[in-house]
Amino acid sequence: MEQHQLAGKGGHTISLYTMEAQNPFCKLQIVHDAGENASTYEDVMKELTQRGISCSAMNLRGHDNTKSDQCPLFFSTRNGWNNVVDDIHVVDSFLATDQLPHFLLGVGMGADLIRTYLFKFGETLQGALLLGATPYVNALSFGIVDFFADHLTGRFGELYRSPLLASWAFERGFHPLKRRKTRYNANRKKEETIPTLSLIRDLSRGLKNLQEEHSTAYIPRELPLLFMAGTQDSIAGGRGKQEALVDFYSSMGKNAQLILYKNGAHDLLHGECKDLVINDLERFLKETSQ
Repeated sequence: MEQHQLAGKGGHTISLYTMEAQNPFCKLQIVHDAGENASTYEDVMKELTQRGISCSAMNLRGHDNTKSDQCPLFFSTRNGWNNVVDDIHVVDSFLATDQLPHFLLGVGMGADLIRTYLFKFGETLQGALLLGATPYVNALSFGIVDFFADHLTGRFGELYRSPLLASWAFERGFHPLKRRKTRYNANRKKEETIPTLSLIRDLSRGLKNLQEEHSTAYIPRELPLLFMAGTQDSIAGGRGKQEALVDFYSSMGKNAQLILYKNGAHDLLHGECKDLVINDLERFLKETSQ
């Protein structure tokens, strides 16, 4: 796996990792979930390169274990969500050195970031795979989370971590905030596995924007979107909420489809459904690359 350092917005340095297939038919950028980093998908990248898919993955802001000065689970002081989306675009532009079709694959929060990417830069892609994307969040939950996040930020600053607010927000639909043990946070102090107020506010603004019809309207109509979820995914809501999410995109005239995996959990790429998921995503990439 080869490492690259790219320049992001505001002086941020993007740590990117790439693996090249011997005779690739496409390129795939993986965008990891909250509380993970690029190394989480090293095994997946190795398998995909053997199938002719050149892969890359960057560490999202606030998720880079190689940077001792980086604040865990914090994007940036201002406009953090869009800054990370722009980082994804920087990587995609860096990889665009040939005529191979480009795809994005996102997991959890990574899928939500890609959903924003689609209406900003969707024309640069051949398709997108969205695993365990966050389903609909009601307006009341947005309002309450925003109120308390703003209030606490005024008292303690944007880097403050409130386990109570993070837990409450998760229960109200802010699913990427679920605390779980990952390779990224295994050696972190307990408090560093709690998202900063800044990240909670960024997530709220990002998800709220995703639910606006005017934002979805900018996604290219023919761009293939494959949503993938496990029926036992407590983070992404399971069958009913994922079906409703995909119905929203279809109702807006988008080329969206859904594959559900019986008894599948949130981490589809490392669970018991892994082989099925990889076979399905390979099939999707081959069909849409032609």
